[in-house]
Amino acid sequence: NYNDWGYMKLNFDKLSIASFKEGLIDFNDPLSKQLISRSLFDQCRDSKLSSIEYLDIALNLLEHEQNENIFSSLLRSINGAIRGYVPLKYNQTYKKKTFDIIVKILKRELSQTPLNKDILKQLFLYLDCYCTNDEDRKILIGFLSEKPSFNGIEVDPKLIGQENRFRMVSNIFKSTTIAKEEKEKYLDAEVKKDNNSNDSIMAKLTCSALIPDLKVKEDLWNKFVNQSTSESLVNMEALMSGFAPVDQLDLVKDFLTEKFFEVLPQVGKNNESFYVKNFITYCSPNMFIEEDIIKKMDALVEKVKDMSQVKRYLMETTDLMKRKLVAHKLCEEYLNKK
Repeated sequence: NYNDWGYMKLNFDKLSIASFKEGLIDFNDPLSKQLISRSLFDQCRDSKLSSIEYLDIALNLLEHEQNENIFSSLLRSINGAIRGYVPLKYNQTYKKKTFDIIVKILKRELSQTPLNKDILKQLFLYLDCYCTNDEDRKILIGFLSEKPSFNGIEVDPKLIGQENRFRMVSNIFKSTTIAKEEKEKYLDAEVKKDNNSNDSIMAKLTCSALIPDLKVKEDLWNKFVNQSTSESLVNMEALMSGFAPVDQLDLVKDFLTEKFFEVLPQVGKNNESFYVKNFITYCSPNMFIEEDIIKKMDALVEKVKDMSQVKRYLMETTDLMKRKLVAHKLCEEYLNKK
């Protein structure tokens, strides 16, 4: 009862959860369906339900859902579950599953008359999040052409949106096989369409950081640690956001799991709160949910105890990692029983 606003959380038992795997699709009441699906995600976030078991339910529901509100809520929750609560070794597998389902829905929705523009816009909002290989990137490239098309059907560029196209280009920059010149061609075309707006500047910075090259990452790390005032705070955030995507963790693991612990006290001492928060968000080992890493985070909290803001952001990150560790163990238990 917070400020006289009452709320509650529903926790479903195992039998109920098992029944939702098939039966939730057939619920006729949209409000009940949305309430149940949202409550299942809450259980996932609270580490009371395996994120993979949640995804088994949510992805099945997404594939058949027609209600725009439920559809939008599901896409947000699925993204949150994969990004935050699926163990790293299964991350790409579930991204691929989600991508294939979104592509299937795109085929269905683009063949309808009239088009459900709300659902299509939601699909384009999340499509790039789940693209993990160059074969699937061909689909993104199809949406970046002068006349966007998919499966032989022309697509209204307004349905895709400029912000989504920038994110599609960013995904293409992660590729280790697409030529640099080709990547830059796509980026330049989108920058031109956007008339060199501020969004264009951010996109160019993020793409430059996403280049899968160790020398690029080394230069960026040096910039983050030793040249933090060389760019504006928002520009530095754009660079940091492209430094360590899941696809490139093998490239930057040493920075995140070793060098971060060496430099954070210096970064915290020399920079303001906003910068430090972004550095911890994008350059800490928060995706490596392992007990030894969490112990090192606890030790680092003690080391920076006299820097109140640094300590606060670090503790928040460490506490979330501890919660994710429980969630990851639930995933393994669930998969072992399947």
